[in-house]
Amino acid sequence: MIYRILRKGEVRVNKKRIKPEYKLEAGDEVRIPPVRVAEREEEAVSPHLQKVAALADVILYEDDHILVLNKPSGTAVHGGSV
Repeated sequence: MIYRILRKGEVRVNKKRIKPEYKLEAGDEVRIPPVRVAEREEEAVSPHLQKVAALADVILYEDDHILVLNKPSGTAVHGGSV
């Protein structure tokens, strides 16, 4: 990002445009334009975690021996089924 604003001539030293290779010297006055930083969007939740969260919503009863689900229509009940 910094190299990009240097290339575009937005960074100035002593009120002049500079090349990216320019080395600063003592007493140089540097002007850097304000840089906008994009706000972070909410991190995407993986589809797997969405399915796990959805599964927790359909558990009706659970103990050490049995698990009762309110299975939505169309959801496979056999291993390996899609």
